[in-house]
Amino acid sequence: MEKHPTPTPTFGETIRTARQAAGLSLAAAADEAGISKSLLRFWEVDHVSSPELGAVMRLAAVLELDPLDLAERSGYELRDALPPVQPYLRSKYPDLPEAARDEIAAVVRKYGINPERTGPAPGEDEI
Repeated sequence: MEKHPTPTPTFGETIRTARQAAGLSLAAAADEAGISKSLLRFWEVDHVSSPELGAVMRLAAVLELDPLDLAERSGYELRDALPPVQPYLRSKYPDLPEAARDEIAAVVRKYGINPERTGPAPGEDEI
């Protein structure tokens, strides 16, 4: 018997599953994300047409989902558009406490970013 790969959940399936797993009603999740209940309902059934990125990011935070993954499922392509994390933080927050740097380093390691880089790679610009 031939195995078929499991399809990647859609944007709507992803947020509905996460919302239900978190035990949140449509109204509660929408309220926490700062969107309307009817908009969230439309999103959950994949009636999505260019959702506002800020709303998608807020919903990702409420549902504890990877914001980049959720944004991509909603139609945005952001991974290649983001600046390198460490140079950005170093330039914007030079006085960041060591504990915060350690926490950020753990996050960037989790998502495959090298926190030990001392600067941008050739061809990269610091923002």
